[in-house]
Formats: sequence, C-alpha cells, structure tokens
Amino acid sequence: MKRIFFFFSVLFLSSLIAHAMDTSGWYVYNGYSSEHSFSVNFPTDWKATTIDDEIQGFMPSSKSNPVLTIEEFEGQSFDQVISYYSDESLSLVEVKDELFQTSSEDLIAKKVTFYDINEIKTEKILLKRGSLIIAINKTPESYTETQAAIEETFQFTADWHQYIDLTNNFTFIFPASYTIENYDTSVEIIDPSSEKIVFTVDSYKDTEINDAISSLNGTIQINTEKEDILLHNSLSAIRATYRETISGLYFNKIFIKNGDNTYAFTDLNIEDNHPHANYYDEYLIETLESFEFFDVELDNEYFSFLNFTDVRDNHPNVEAINKLYEDKVINGYDNSIFKPDGEINRAELVKMVVAAIKDPDPDKYNNCFTDVKYQWFAPRICYAKEKGWVEGYDSGKFKPEAKINRVEAVKIILEANLDNGVADEEILEKNSHIDIDKKSWYYKYFSYAENNDLLDKQHVEENHYLPGEKITRKEVAEMIYRIKY
Repeated sequence: MKRIFFFFSVLFLSSLIAHAMDTSGWYVYNGYSSEHSFSVNFPTDWKATTIDDEIQGFMPSSKSNPVLTIEEFEGQSFDQVISYYSDESLSLVEVKDELFQTSSEDLIAKKVTFYDINEIKTEKILLKRGSLIIAINKTPESYTETQAAIEETFQFTADWHQYIDLTNNFTFIFPASYTIENYDTSVEIIDPSSEKIVFTVDSYKDTEINDAISSLNGTIQINTEKEDILLHNSLSAIRATYRETISGLYFNKIFIKNGDNTYAFTDLNIEDNHPHANYYDEYLIETLESFEFFDVELDNEYFSFLNFTDVRDNHPNVEAINKLYEDKVINGYDNSIFKPDGEINRAELVKMVVAAIKDPDPDKYNNCFTDVKYQWFAPRICYAKEKGWVEGYDSGKFKPEAKINRVEAVKIILEANLDNGVADEEILEKNSHIDIDKKSWYYKYFSYAENNDLLDKQHVEENHYLPGEKITRKEVAEMIYRIKY
C-alpha cells in the first residue's frame, strides 16, 4: 500500500490546532543561525528584547521582564542542552517527548521540566532542526493564551520539513522540494526533478539486526562486511557494506534496532554515483543526522495533514481543499494554513472560480472597473466580467475587498460552470430550509445547487441555510470541487 505526500508527511493518528487567536497582523521576529533559520510572531502591543546573541525575550509593552524567551543552541545534542540548563540552578524533573503542533508544521519536541531553587516549575520546549536546537522557555504558573499563540506561530523557515512516523516512532528532516512515498514497510524520499530515490528507511518487524542485514543478500546484492558505529545521537548502529552484482559497485546501509524491530536507512556514497549521484550527499548528511526515535503519548486521536495544518485528514472538506490546491485553484497563507472557516471576499472568490477554468492573459484582461486595474486579481475579475459572470456596482466599482454572501457566491460559481446557465423555472425539489424565499432573485440558483448536491451545509442549524450570511473559504472550495469533479 502506498500513500504519496508532498511537502510534509506524518503517518496515522491528535487534535487539530485551534487557531483561536488571529496572529496575521503580529510582528515577526526572525532568528538566524548558521544552518537553519526560524521565525516567531508576537503581538503588536508586545515588545522584543535581545538578552544576548542567542537569547531573545518577549513581553507585553507594559512589562520590563520577558515572559517568554527563545534560546538558540548550535552544534549540540538534546542531552548537552538539558545538561547545560541543569547546571544553572535548575533541578531536572522530567524529559518527555511530545508532538508540538505549530501553524505551519508538526514537530517532535522534548518537553523538559525543571524546578528552580524556589521550587517554581519551569518548562522548556526543545525543538531540533539539523544542528540547531531552539529552547522555548516558559513558566506554567503565568502561562497565558497569548503565550500559547506565540508558540503556535513558531516555524523553521529554511526549506526543510520534518517527517514523523507515529507508528514506528521515528523522525527525520528532508528538503521541502523533495517528495515522500510511504509503503507498508518503507519510506522513500524522491527527488522530483530526476525521479530518483534519495533516501530510504526500511522497517523489519520482529527482526534482529543480523537477520535484517542478511535479508538483502541475493541475486542483486551481496553482503561483504559490517562494522559497529555510533550515530550522532548516541544510537548504536551497524554499517553494512554491499556490492551490487550487476554493476560491481559498493554502497552502505545503516541498521539500527529499536524495541523488537530493526530499521535500515541509506548511508552516504562510497563509490561515485552509486547508488545515487554525489550531489545528494549534503542533503543526506542533514537527513542522517536528524534521524531520531521518539516516544510520544498522544492525549487525543491524531490526524495527519497533506498541505495545510488546519485541514487535516479528518476535516470534512479535506478532499475538496487538497484537490483544488493540487490543481492550483486555491492557495493557502504563508504559514501553511488555509483558514477554511475564514470569510472570503469578492476578489478571492472570483480568483478561485476562474482559476478552475482558465488562466487569463493579464495583458488582455485588466482595468475593467474603477477599482480593478492591474492588481493580482485583475485578470480573473476582468475575464469573469467579459463572460458575464460578475457585475459591478452603479458607482463603477467592483469592490474586490468586500465580503460576499452565500447566495451571491452560489450564483457566480454556477454561471461560470454551467454552459447554459440556470433555467428560470428551476424548482427546489425538497425545501427543508425555512429561510429560502421562493420569490427571491437567488431562488433558482439555490434550487439548482441544492437539487444537485453542490452545497456545503455544515453551518445549517434548525433548517436555516442563512443565505445572506458571508460564505466561507471551505464552502466555496467544496462547491467548486463538487461541480468540477
């Protein structure tokens, strides 16, 4: 069985990030290490203060001391960072792996609990990306919703993603431009430009290391030698060297035991261009050094996501949103969220509708309303106007930033996708919505959409469709998906 994930992949089973606080207008702090950069947002009524080259503090403008700090460690292991804090008047209580969900990515983190000399509990969240460890420091007793929202905005900004396998409990990072293919007993990283396999992790259930090593013997590969090694994270492993019988070239695999199972993954080249081109090696070093086992206890059922952290596999509109994203009909926001419950404006709606049909020439389609000149949305709005799908106001404006209600959106989507439009005599086959007016201008459009099961009606309560309320991004995506696919 195979699942193909692009950009980010995490297997199986946690609750969706709440996204309760709108952080889109917050200030952005950017941290720059020599290997991997990161960013975090903080409110406009807060301030940031540099404590030293590696520590950044954040606090409300009215306070003089940071209530949340972020500290950078380069070239150190988790154990070294924990030991560093333990030497500074803090008594270590517990180290626990946890799934750290941000607005852009899920990460495996270490939650480290200390008591200071006054018996006040302090927690540090340690996040690792390559050779960089970030420590987010907080005091639970004074922890607030704002601090939680700041944490949620944290993201590593370099072009890497973290792969998390919650079945076999291992993780590693890989370049964001590469893709992941998951099989029942293996994971492969693919370079889409060459379609070559760059890195592989194979799982051997209930198998000893030596048996796993020997299992590769056969007509293609012959095991020649092996040696004990110690990985960067102090994991004991065995490097096995193989000779491919057809080419006569040698290559390595690394084998490591975790519990009852053995895992094997790709090592660096030992002969030019075999089994992969040498230019992959710099990426393989990062991937190899990031490989970790973990032990996470999930409080809730966990669902993975393909493209957006707020549109996970259990989201009712996941199929529609992911398909439209794949076909470049819709986009998300910079921090990998889609905001499915966000209200959509007239420009965004038309962009989505037209993008599912055509990519208009911007040199031809522009300057069609007094407020639609050469902006990003101009080609699609002007194309839609030419086709008669949209109209402006008496003032000559289109009002692209204005929110649009449900039935206005339904009309535009239908007229753009139905060659012959909707007949005036369209009758609602079964009206279970008491707020749909048979004498209204939108009645025939609503009737057609309802009769053909095109509407997302998660918002419906007590038989009220709420036709005049603002439509959401997920409703638009669902309707376009149902009518197009």
